Amino acid sequence: MESSNNIPSFIFIGPDKTGSSWLFEYLRSHPQCFVPECKDIYFFDRYFKKGASWYLSFFKSVNSNFSASGEICHDYLFSLDAANRIYSFNPEIKLLTSLRNPVDRSFSHYLYLVRSGITKTDFWSAIEEHPEIIDNSLYFKHLNGYFGLFPRQHICILDFSTLKNSQSDYAATICEFLGIDFYDPSNIGIVRSAEKARSFYIAKLLKTMASLVRDLGFPNLVGKIKHSRIILLLYRSYRNEEMPTLSPSDRTSLEQYFIEDTKHLDSLIGTTYVKNWFGA
Repeated sequence: MESSNNIPSFIFIGPDKTGSSWLFEYLRSHPQCFVPECKDIYFFDRYFKKGASWYLSFFKSVNSNFSASGEICHDYLFSLDAANRIYSFNPEIKLLTSLRNPVDRSFSHYLYLVRSGITKTDFWSAIEEHPEIIDNSLYFKHLNGYFGLFPRQHICILDFSTLKNSQSDYAATICEFLGIDFYDPSNIGIVRSAEKARSFYIAKLLKTMASLVRDLGFPNLVGKIKHSRIILLLYRSYRNEEMPTLSPSDRTSLEQYFIEDTKHLDSLIGTTYVKNWFGA
């Protein structure tokens, strides 16, 4: 690997719907940290054939003023190929992941697919169409491969509940791990609360166009569009009476599905998530 000032020092590997948008905004605002204009460059999984020079071009603005630089890409967690490529690229790189109650993460994933014009079906039908809704919540299944490659001290396990309860504590953990000074996150606020598209078909078109722009090699353009005012006009927050929810029986069914994977997760990283998430 070439010696270069612009080789990233960290990557958030996922999963999605666990605070990655908040993390992106926080690290983008941190004066000692460089993050590209876009989330999800997808180099190590989808676009590896574009080459390291293409990837490193996103970090060409990194200079000695930054103590850390990296990207937020929530799909790397689900690819062992990505894990091996990241390790070959920089075996000393620091990795961050954030874990959320898998039932809540899965339902949030479903709401995102509805928002994006990807599905109009009910929750269980959507799972049949898009099994990643629940597969992405099998944290042990996906983290195990990374733990087989990287030393434990190079992987920061964040907890989504901490982000909800104390953004300062969440930020402090991140800063300590990355070796940067604590930076007050109070200006970040809530990022990407649940929304619905004003038009399903316009949302679907936007998603398709975003994928095309990424395929052409311009993810920063996607980032600019996501942060433009026009996007605010295309989506709105759910009203209380229309906010989709899981029934108690659906939640119980999902908890039973996730409990075995979570037991293995607790053994892997020394946590008590089975008790914290399921009361078991």
